[in-house]
Amino acid sequence: MIKDGPKSKRCNTSKVKCHNNESDDIGYGDDMDGSDATVMIMILIIMMILIYVCLLPCSLSLLKSITMSGKMKLVVCGGGGGSHALAGIAACDPDIEVRVLTLFEDEAERFTNEQQKHDFSVFYHHHGKEVKTAKPPKKFVITKKPEEVVPGCDVIVLVLPAFAHEKYIKAAFPFLEPGMIIAGLPGQPGFEFEVRSILKEKVKFCTLASFESLPWVCRVREFGKSVDLFGLKEKTKGAIQLAETPPKVDAHLTLQRCVGTPSKLETKGHILGTTLMAVNAILHPSITYLKWKDWDGQPVDEPPIFYSELSKESADFVYQVSLESVAIAKKIMSERPGLDLSTAVSIYDYYCRVFPDEIEDKSSFYTLIHTMSPHKNLRHPMIKTDDGKYVPDKKSRYLLEDVPIGLVVLCGIAEIVGIAAPKMLEVLTWAQKQMGKEYLVDGKICGKDLGETRAPQRFGISNITQLLGDELIA
Repeated sequence: MIKDGPKSKRCNTSKVKCHNNESDDIGYGDDMDGSDATVMIMILIIMMILIYVCLLPCSLSLLKSITMSGKMKLVVCGGGGGSHALAGIAACDPDIEVRVLTLFEDEAERFTNEQQKHDFSVFYHHHGKEVKTAKPPKKFVITKKPEEVVPGCDVIVLVLPAFAHEKYIKAAFPFLEPGMIIAGLPGQPGFEFEVRSILKEKVKFCTLASFESLPWVCRVREFGKSVDLFGLKEKTKGAIQLAETPPKVDAHLTLQRCVGTPSKLETKGHILGTTLMAVNAILHPSITYLKWKDWDGQPVDEPPIFYSELSKESADFVYQVSLESVAIAKKIMSERPGLDLSTAVSIYDYYCRVFPDEIEDKSSFYTLIHTMSPHKNLRHPMIKTDDGKYVPDKKSRYLLEDVPIGLVVLCGIAEIVGIAAPKMLEVLTWAQKQMGKEYLVDGKICGKDLGETRAPQRFGISNITQLLGDELIA
């Protein structure tokens, strides 16, 4: 609320006279003639115009933030851990109307039933201990019908596996309105390529936002009832691509408000930078490859630890994969002076930023990955055999999602900009064989399963201008 400033003193009009009359109390001076007064008035007018022009952007931003104090309408897409977390956190804000859209089987019905019977709870953890519980003061709407939640909303946030994004965007498409915001949390590599291809001309009036990851490590405790937040990242970086039609609400402030505190969203640079900061695409396929490339086929007694059992050699390999992504960003920026893709950093720098207080030893990526508490006990995706042992799950999202909607995208961009990425190609060659897929043929992203990916080649992208989407939003 903007309060009125101090009231000005009431003028004593009996003592104020026109300039050409005598004035004992108030005047410009006895020696000021009519021309001097005209000049002074013109100077004052010019100063007022300059002040107005300088303060206009601030005023618009302030008005937009004031608009946000009203009821903001958020559509959360998905029914997994991330959507549970976002819906629960956002619903704690009494001025956010939360709507959940889940298209998967009977999730909407089950979620609704739980909402009617129980209060929703968000459990916060820090260093392995539960430290806080938040309960939204109101219920939120859950449905599988986009026509019930998309019209009139301010922001749509996709918080679900990237392979499902296309289905949700197409479902929402008929109901999109000018000024809406579509955000991927996370967007995952190629998010902007896919959204542009679906929206076509509508991309000119919808603001896009993409983030490198979720702002938290989260797990559903009880479906429709509660969610656990294990690691709150200090900063989650992303980017916003404005459209010709400005958003109805400030995109950054709105999204920050939805994820709550203490999580901090930082948006800067071009949205392609977020695609290149492909955390899951860099980590998951690479670590899976390094663990199982020489596997003898014999079941193991228990699922191996995923992160903190990496050897020094393997940790260095993963780090080099991340540097290949950074090299792609640097090459594009060298050809486009002024373009900001600085969100693409090494995997070491990324973890130092998001978990600054939850890593015991930051002396190298090897020590970092071994002493990072939020990921310490995560294990490889495995399948239990009939005799109680375990074999690697070749259909886990670490391959089925993070290769076609991750690693393949990075390799495709590297190919377009002319950057060598031997480590990425090594992982991809092994991974596509395990999956029974063909993305890479003779070192080129042109295989028969290209249509299942978000590689730029799938969308007919062949140069930097198309990668940036300049021709679509100009």
